[in-house]
Amino acid sequence: MFKSIYKRIVEDFAFLNDYGYYFEYNLPHHVTPSVIFRSDKEELGIGYSREEDRVYLTRYISYDPFLYENLLDGVSITGRSYKDQVGQVKDFLLKYLTSKQ
Repeated sequence: MFKSIYKRIVEDFAFLNDYGYYFEYNLPHHVTPSVIFRSDKEELGIGYSREEDRVYLTRYISYDPFLYENLLDGVSITGRSYKDQVGQVKDFLLKYLTSKQ
């Protein structure tokens, strides 16, 4: 059975609950579907760009859509599909979150 990309992202990144983040909402888009997770300090946008064949991870500071940081900027991710890249992004995000504690 086909599972939507939004549901896959929420399930794949459910570990964020352990770090104080919770699923907030989907950002529907045909080319760059993504999901927002929120904590008491910031939001994380996780999605997949079908144009670039790349998972992206954005940190929104103080919930401001204009104050953001591309957490994967300069990070080498291999593969050309969500399935190929999701494990690498999860590993990166886990290291990032544990370094903040």
